[in-house]
Amino acid sequence: MVCRYLVSSACLGESPRSGCDGGRVTVLRPTTHGSVPGPGVAAPPATAAQQVRAALAVALGVIALGYLGSAAVIALVLAGADRAVISLEAVSAAAGPLWLAAHHVPLTIRGFALGVLPLLPTVLVFLLSAKAAGGLARRLRLSRPADAVRVIATMGVAHLVVGGMLAAFTDPPFAAAPATGALACGLIAALAATTGVARGCGLTALLRRRLGEGGYAGLRAARVALMSLCAMGALLVALALALSFGSVRGAFAELAPGIGGFGLLLVCLLYLPNAVVAALSFVAGAGFNLGAVVVSPLRVIGGLEPPFPLLAALPESGTRWWLVCLLLPIGAGVLLGWVCRRADPQPQNRVLVVGVAGAVVAAAAFVAAALTGGNLGVTSFRIQAGLLAVALFCWVAGPAAVVAWVAGPREETDEIEDEDDPEAVEEEDAEAAEDAADGAETDAEAEDAAEVAAEAVEDADEAEPVAEDEPDQEPEVAEDDAAEVTPEPEPVAEEVPPPAGEEEDFVGEEELEQALLEPPEEPGKR
Repeated sequence: MVCRYLVSSACLGESPRSGCDGGRVTVLRPTTHGSVPGPGVAAPPATAAQQVRAALAVALGVIALGYLGSAAVIALVLAGADRAVISLEAVSAAAGPLWLAAHHVPLTIRGFALGVLPLLPTVLVFLLSAKAAGGLARRLRLSRPADAVRVIATMGVAHLVVGGMLAAFTDPPFAAAPATGALACGLIAALAATTGVARGCGLTALLRRRLGEGGYAGLRAARVALMSLCAMGALLVALALALSFGSVRGAFAELAPGIGGFGLLLVCLLYLPNAVVAALSFVAGAGFNLGAVVVSPLRVIGGLEPPFPLLAALPESGTRWWLVCLLLPIGAGVLLGWVCRRADPQPQNRVLVVGVAGAVVAAAAFVAAALTGGNLGVTSFRIQAGLLAVALFCWVAGPAAVVAWVAGPREETDEIEDEDDPEAVEEEDAEAAEDAADGAETDAEAEDAAEVAAEAVEDADEAEPVAEDEPDQEPEVAEDDAAEVTPEPEPVAEEVPPPAGEEEDFVGEEELEQALLEPPEEPGKR
């Protein structure tokens, strides 16, 4: 067991209350590593100033780490390029613009507009900032929404200032708008920090109370639909690259022959999420435009394309079989409905959950499409974000609502509908009245049967003959007993003739007469 000891550092000359006795070092209290310290030992909660300083340090660390990662990517690309000179100045000069591009700040390279920026660096920067903010909240034990606001604001402002400065002091041939750089960097950092501290600082619980159980369930179910749609887009991109492998390899050989293909491959990987979003727009029916080139399941218009390996997978003509791709988002909707089938006992509430999830999917698709498109020199790459959002909402929420309504429980719903239906209420009242009448008739019959049974018992008691007690002894034994014990004479009851078929009394008349004629004994002579 690893222990930590709190030891006093200045012991001489202190009072006994300080924990020191003479010049000896006093051990205050051992605490096990990882355990919760006792009262008086735990560190006080961080103040607002301490939280701001810690968040600022974390934000600067995230910025520095992102800048070093951008420099590493630039070095790898230059290492694979032919006749490229690798120097610290060249790497540092290009790392800043790449850091801005990772925060989705449009750049200009020698007057060439680069608005189609890779999404993979943006995703990585977002995850890095969210992870750092979440770690800060855990270390400082932040648990209030006010603490989350300080962390979010500090990280957002730090990225805003650094992004604006980098955009303003970018050296040629790169250029960027300072206002756009500051706004984009600050917004992404603030959203990432919000994601990181949402659970620990109570923002998730607050959102759950605001939205209710149905809205919160819809937010959670939307993740399943988004993951399934991303998987479908990635599968379509992989299939297109596999079918166009020859064209893709030719593009690699044309742009970067020999070892230079490694840097080009790295650039293609950075743009891979963009291709996934474009494929998702294709399967939803919205399609995309690359200059004069139009690609959608309904029509394909060919034209000149930039020599880039990912663009080599674009089709040159369409086919009717592409309409089968429209079934993919419907499958995502069926999966969403199956997930929401037990979200609530009532079908109406389940449909509400599906509606919230569909709205979240549509909003996420709109943002992704807006970030994917942009200008690329004299041409442009565009995805109709509004059309994609509406199409995905219809394809996903429609089948999901049907599945959630049909596949979920319906017992309680049927009861509620019967209670609300006046005809059903009248039928239930009529049935209850009939049951009550039947019960009354049954009770009356039971009372009559009880009276008849009582009369039968009384008749049986009256008809039962009263039999005399027959003696159980022999004649000799009865005579001896009569001789020994002669009680006072009792009135002789009239003999009752025995019933027909029974034998007469076994005591003879002579013995009975003799016993009656004997004088009674005086008391006390025995």
